[in-house]
Amino acid sequence: MSPHKARMLTWFAIAGFIAFFVIAAFSPGLLEYMTLSRFSLDANHFWIAAIIFLITIAVMFSEKLDKEASGAKIAMRKLGWIFIVAGGLTGILILLKIGGLSIITQLAYTGFDISLAFMALITIIAVFLKTTAVKEKHD
Repeated sequence: MSPHKARMLTWFAIAGFIAFFVIAAFSPGLLEYMTLSRFSLDANHFWIAAIIFLITIAVMFSEKLDKEASGAKIAMRKLGWIFIVAGGLTGILILLKIGGLSIITQLAYTGFDISLAFMALITIIAVFLKTTAVKEKHD
């Protein structure tokens, strides 16, 4: 394909995408149907957050620390509880939506999502360490 034809094809594709989104934007409910509404995103975020909280709490309670526990295991457990508490506190700030201080609510959303990400990461690592320890005991 010649460079001129490729350039024309690119402009045609861009024009097609723009036309598609303009038509979709002016069609009532079409963009929401094609993507997700804010309500369904918030609802999904709530359920995913609740599941991550429950699983992380369950894993943290299931981790028994004995005198032979490694420093990494102790640190993982402490970090797990720190992020559970941080997630809970930022979740409360989100629910409060302090009037006039929207920056706090915005930062709370960010803190909540960061806490969720670290809770999920710590849970995955803890479960991995637990399964490898169980596998080593059986071998």
